[in-house]
Formats: sequence, structure tokens, C-alpha cells
Amino acid sequence: MRPADEVRIGTVPRFRRFLQVARLAAAIVLAAIVLALIAGLCYEEIAEHRDRASIPRAGRSVSVGNGRTMNIYCSGSGSPTVILESGHSVPGIGWSVIQPRIAAFTRACWYDRAGYGWSDPGSFPQRSDEIAEELHTLLANAGEHKPYVLAGHLFGTFNVRAYQHLYPHEVAGLVLIDPVSEAPGNPTMPPKQHVEATRPGMLILARTLAQFGVFRQLTKNFHPAPPDGFSQETWHAIWELTLQPKTIVARMSETPLWASALQVKGDRPGDIPLFVLSPAAASPAKLQAQAELALLSTHGVHRILASVPAPMFYENSEDMVPYESPQEVTDAIHQIVLQIRQ
Repeated sequence: MRPADEVRIGTVPRFRRFLQVARLAAAIVLAAIVLALIAGLCYEEIAEHRDRASIPRAGRSVSVGNGRTMNIYCSGSGSPTVILESGHSVPGIGWSVIQPRIAAFTRACWYDRAGYGWSDPGSFPQRSDEIAEELHTLLANAGEHKPYVLAGHLFGTFNVRAYQHLYPHEVAGLVLIDPVSEAPGNPTMPPKQHVEATRPGMLILARTLAQFGVFRQLTKNFHPAPPDGFSQETWHAIWELTLQPKTIVARMSETPLWASALQVKGDRPGDIPLFVLSPAAASPAKLQAQAELALLSTHGVHRILASVPAPMFYENSEDMVPYESPQEVTDAIHQIVLQIRQ
């Protein structure tokens, strides 16, 4: 036997052992992945079951067609009716400090957009005009009476402006809280940072990660203290509701800001009362962009809030005006209500 043949024969057992070790390692890795996925599913299921048991339902379900319901909570009496519209990711219960203050002088409602809080998921995508149409159906089916004062925060300002454009005879006043402007190049509008065609795939990925408890795991050690006026229980409810898989999917279903901006571009509310509220910590460029929004109405007012929002979620955060300045927001809404009544 030649030496080369001896080398090849000696190599075969070593190669077979290598394959056996590689197969065993692959099997161990695969088993670990399967166990991690099962653990993630169980973790998310247990967390959602705990949420259902520990977070009491606020509001009532109202049919909006196609077998779907949406959640709305109203109290108080009087006209006009104030409708509160949240920003991205925030369920309607986030207005639980401001809403009862408004209900002391008129009818006031908050609601959960499609997929948020206790509302059923909606269609994809969810532009501001579609959100406004669903809100119109919800208010009609809930028996809430016109006229409305619409108060929106951040992304919600596009939604209330779209509503006023679609149903102008129903809206008596607007309050835009730290609003986003559709004017090109302004600092309130982030640039296009993605390819729209990839969003359905990203939606599937986000839903999968949420169902395996990834988002809960990433935030389980991050619990900011509740702002003034919020109980620990309510703040816990807001926080946990934002981590629901359907809420995460709903957040991503609401098209990027520039897409919803197209729904309100060039629209002018006319002569109805309009308040634009800006946080004191906003940059001069942002204040200028928001001040220009007040010019959309001949009765527009731009007001810089006296209190400076404290950082809650990250350093220099200024996006939480309804939480940090509830009385100033309430006062602005009250002033518009009085103007309408007079």
C-alpha cells in the first residue's frame, strides 16, 4: 500500500467524527433555538394573560362594521364634544388625566385607534384619512353629538386635521398639541428613511418578534416613573398596552408621517378657533414651523407652554406634553369651548 493511500484511509474516520460532532452541535443549536422560541411564546402568553387580569377595561366597544369594534370612553355633558386623539403608540387611556378635567365643563371622549388599547386591529396601511373615517364611524355609532372640538397630539394632529377636511361641518375647533407640520424641510418631519415596499415584510417580522415576547424582554427593566397625576396602576396599564403585539403592528401600520402629510397638505380650517401648543423646550426652528400652522385659521393662536416637560423616556424628550402639561392643555381646550359657546 502506498503512503498516500494510508493517509486517505486514516483521514476517513477523522472526517466521519467531524461530521458527527458537527451534526450534534447543529442539533444542540437547533434545540436551543426551539426551546427559546417556545419560552418566548409562553412568556408573551403569560404576560398577556396577566395584563387581561390586572388591567381593568376602560371604555365601551362600539361596532364600526366588518365585524370589528373600537373602544371609546366618554364622560361629562355639554356641547361641543371634545375628542382626544393620541400620538403614535399611545392608547387612549393616556388621556386619563386630561379627560376628566375637560369633562368638568363639557362632554369629553378619548378612544383607541385600530389595534390600540381595547380596539380590534384595522386594515393596512392606516393613513390619516382612513383613521379619520374610522373615527367618524365610531362617533356616529357611539351616539356622540356634534359639533366637535378635536385635540390631537403629535401624529394625532394630522388625524384631526384630516377629519376636519373630510367633515368640516362637524368640527367647531381644533387644538394641535406639539404638532407635526407638512411643510417641507421643517424639523418636525423626519426624512424618508425606508423603502415603502418593504413595510409589509417588516410588519410580519414585527408581529413575529412581538408574539415571541422580544419587545417585552427588551423593555422589562425600563419602567419610567409616572408623571404627576397618574397612578401607578394607570401608568402600568398604558405601558403594558403599548407592548401588545397588535399595538406594535398597529403602530407600524400607520404609514410614515410624510405619507399622512399628503392627506392634509394645503388644507386650511378657515375661520374656526385653532390653538397650536408648543413645548417650551422646542428648538427655534420647530417653534417657527408650529407657529406657521396657527396661520391656517383666521382665528389661530400659537401658544408656547410655560412649563418645560421633564425627560421621561430619553434625555431631552419633549414629546410628552399631554403628560407633563395637562392643565395648560385643558385651559386651551376650555378657552376654545368658551369661544364656541359665545
